[in-house]
Amino acid sequence: MTQDITDTTPNDVVTPDWGKQLRDKITAQKTLPAQNIIMREAAANSARFNALAIYLKQHKNSLLAREDLSEKTKDWITSGKLDQLSANRLSDIFTQMADHHRVIMRSDAVLSNNLGYNAVSQDNCGHVKTLPQTAEPRKINFGFVSMVKNAEIPDSKLAITFPVVALPNKISRVNDISNDHPLVTTLQKLYSLTNHDWLHHLSVSAMTKDYCAYVNDDPAVEKWAEDNFANAAAKYPVFEFGAIETLYEGWALYTNAQIMKESPEGKELKNEVLITAMQMINHGKAYIESHDNNEDSMHTAYWFILQTTKALRTMLPVDGFEMKKFIEAAANHLPHPERYTDLHIEHIKYRLYEGHDAMCMLQSPHLARDENCQKKFENFQNDNAKITADLIAHLDMKMA
Repeated sequence: MTQDITDTTPNDVVTPDWGKQLRDKITAQKTLPAQNIIMREAAANSARFNALAIYLKQHKNSLLAREDLSEKTKDWITSGKLDQLSANRLSDIFTQMADHHRVIMRSDAVLSNNLGYNAVSQDNCGHVKTLPQTAEPRKINFGFVSMVKNAEIPDSKLAITFPVVALPNKISRVNDISNDHPLVTTLQKLYSLTNHDWLHHLSVSAMTKDYCAYVNDDPAVEKWAEDNFANAAAKYPVFEFGAIETLYEGWALYTNAQIMKESPEGKELKNEVLITAMQMINHGKAYIESHDNNEDSMHTAYWFILQTTKALRTMLPVDGFEMKKFIEAAANHLPHPERYTDLHIEHIKYRLYEGHDAMCMLQSPHLARDENCQKKFENFQNDNAKITADLIAHLDMKMA
């Protein structure tokens, strides 16, 4: 336990050590052999690889019918390489990318708070850093920890990046909420299940080196990203994610959502996400009841429910059947159902996409602010399989 003393926290208040899990993960990765880390991550993504292979195969005929399909990708498909694509082959490509670039983008998220997150930046010994460098205490922060294993041995070093979510003070300072509380562990599981960083790993040369330093570039992947994301504003929407104004982040998010819809393995992943989301409602109800339905406990539980809906929006249409059913379930199981009137549900939807949030437009172009914007999102939806096939075809040929 560590003491958290700030201008707004009395000296006798002791809060959980929200940095412990983060430090433990860094320590474990320093201890494990690099190849073990790579193989474990590949194994953890096996279902996603299988779903991605099926997703591309389902679009085989429509891909071949496209006049704008590159000759290399067309040859790759007609030679039977797409038909042969499997989870094992994508796993091989994933591990070869790690060996070739000496990087690994991991998908399991770690929850911390701003104190735990910022402490990593301040005590990094030159081999560990956080991106962004600091987390704000008043809001939830999505970032990364990037560390270099065996930095002193050039041929053996491995840059490891994994996602970290820093909770706001209003949650991490609740005296009975710790990093092993069911509300927290369920949210962490949800972030991990919906994470798309495995796709960033497959296209790591398109990443800025601030996020994942790598040894070797891949000009073909860089050109793929430039053509489809950086230079495609006339055809596709341009998103602003930090300092990167491209559709690259949107591609990873949308592709991850698509594989959960178009294959049995993907649907199993999606079901696990939805089950985990429903578990959050149960944990929220139990938390409120354990506090005799007081107002503070309701605010805390509702906060976790809202974060759950925000995680779900990355893979579900915000105004679709499944999202509506989740919100209705929250209304029926949590106290004060009057807070979930039709008007309130519309307010939740508005907060989810903040008027016209790009992540929601990806799933629901009809929510766009005007016809031109809607058309750009529809163009991207129609082209996503081609964009993804171009990448996988290149990697399959390169890593043959």
